[in-house]
Amino acid sequence: MLSVFSKLVRRRWTTLVLTAVVLAAGWSLLRPGFFRAHDFTHGARIVEMARGLEDGQLPVRWSRNLGYGYGMPLFEFYAPLPFFVGAVPWLAGVELVTIIKLLYLATTVGTAWGGYLLGRQLFGRSGGVLTAAALTLAPYRAVNIFVRGALSEAAGIMFLPWILWSLIILIEAGPGSFSRSDRSGRAAALALTASLTGLLLTHNLTALMFVPFSLVFAGLYILTGPQWHQAADKLRCWWRQLLGVVRWYILTIGLSAFYVFPALLEKGFTKVDSILGGYFDYSLHFLYIRQFWQPNWGYGGSVWGPDDDISFFLGFGQLAVAILVAVAIAWQGYHWWRQGNRRRLPRVSSSGWTVVIAAGLLVASLFLSLLKAKFIWDVLPLINFIQFPWRWLAVAIVWLAVLVGGSTLLLPKSRRRSWALIWTVVILLANVWFFQPESYLDDPSDFYYHDASMIRREMSGILPDFIPATLNVELAPAAERTRCRHRECLPEEMTVLIDRSHQLLVETRLKNPEEIVINVADFPGWRLELDGQPIDKTTTSDGLIIAEMPVGQHRLGVLLDSTPVRSISDATTAVSLLAAGLVFVELRPAGKGGDDE
Repeated sequence: MLSVFSKLVRRRWTTLVLTAVVLAAGWSLLRPGFFRAHDFTHGARIVEMARGLEDGQLPVRWSRNLGYGYGMPLFEFYAPLPFFVGAVPWLAGVELVTIIKLLYLATTVGTAWGGYLLGRQLFGRSGGVLTAAALTLAPYRAVNIFVRGALSEAAGIMFLPWILWSLIILIEAGPGSFSRSDRSGRAAALALTASLTGLLLTHNLTALMFVPFSLVFAGLYILTGPQWHQAADKLRCWWRQLLGVVRWYILTIGLSAFYVFPALLEKGFTKVDSILGGYFDYSLHFLYIRQFWQPNWGYGGSVWGPDDDISFFLGFGQLAVAILVAVAIAWQGYHWWRQGNRRRLPRVSSSGWTVVIAAGLLVASLFLSLLKAKFIWDVLPLINFIQFPWRWLAVAIVWLAVLVGGSTLLLPKSRRRSWALIWTVVILLANVWFFQPESYLDDPSDFYYHDASMIRREMSGILPDFIPATLNVELAPAAERTRCRHRECLPEEMTVLIDRSHQLLVETRLKNPEEIVINVADFPGWRLELDGQPIDKTTTSDGLIIAEMPVGQHRLGVLLDSTPVRSISDATTAVSLLAAGLVFVELRPAGKGGDDE
């Protein structure tokens, strides 16, 4: 029996270790009950997404109950993918808190799996295990899940190692990789496109930070490959390979156009600027270098200065190994400098150069979170929407994990497994206690609820970011969908025939002309029809839609239609989906990556 167990451990050690890592990061999600974090709006978002799907919105843009019951284009601006995924089990009858737990657990499994594939591709199986452990058990991930409740950001981090893994395979396959016979190149292109699209539709701020870094990584990684070294025209070879990567980024933009372009071009019609001032001013949330080393843990918030009641610790195990790797890089660099032949770079393997690249990108991403980088924040466009400079830790922990996994290159192959096991255990034991909430709720439904009236009354004030710009937020929550503007309508004068989040059909039987107020916040795309014919709309001083209704029996239609931006964006996504289908139609499973054992 002992020998059978020993053989099982030897053969399945990666599975066993990765399972332990996932359980260590998710153990607090497996017990009964749930906790309150800073952001507890996930339940409302999932339910509102489900209501939009039930009403026939596709893509879902408008939330009926947020915005105090007057509506809000939440999913036009807040990346919709996690809530779309959560809406499916909700419509199937799964309990709301269970769905949120499953979403958090899915991000943990996806992060570990992606980290392992990335590390294995670069450093072999041992490096893959160590990379996965360093990333999955990064304290900043615990902050996102158990302190901030940042579901979308945690899910966004999950895609980052997948993007790097597919980039590496695609680059190694060469500029002509997308041939009919090259299954690996086709699979890598599909994985890159899917991962980038997933990131853009999950957390646009992480995408804003990571996508430029991933392109820098791709450009530098090409320089480490044999194809570039062997090319007669090195610049042409580099440019050709980089363009071969960029085309999948362009396809990704096309696939996510239905969300990305309206989010960028129509944000001026909302109150989004309110999230850029006061507490959310980025100048109040820069970090200090010592905060990367301080293991203090708290469940409070971020404040100006180094005394935040929230941790930005990078982890003892991760830091110890990263320092070791940094010393090794410095030592090799010193010897190369002493040799005097500085016109030629030292001979280092492609994986070794990747560690150097990751070290540089780690320093750059950490620097952007520091007060010393404020001059960059002051001039770069869109970066202020990131709000909190410490969000760069979402990118930094990926480069840090690559450094940790790359430490296996310092050892002979025969000792790499032992090294990986030892440091995985160290990281696990040092960080597992971060992956728990401050306390559990007696009744999670006090915060994670699906009741429409509670979402209108309670949740709307917590989610004010994308309320239409003209809506008066001092209005009492909407109690009814329509009303007469200057008097109280009688029940027999007005009947709601169809009531959906993006459609309303009202039958009126008026004895005198009346102004009918539709308790819907005006936003580009809303239009009115009288007996099937378009009519003009006006708005109240509070930003609600008004329809001029004549005497007699008539039908008033209120519909959320496309704008030119949305129409072009939706068409771009449809064409991109068709193109992607044609490109990947002959895809077959790719071969396995390299291994060291």
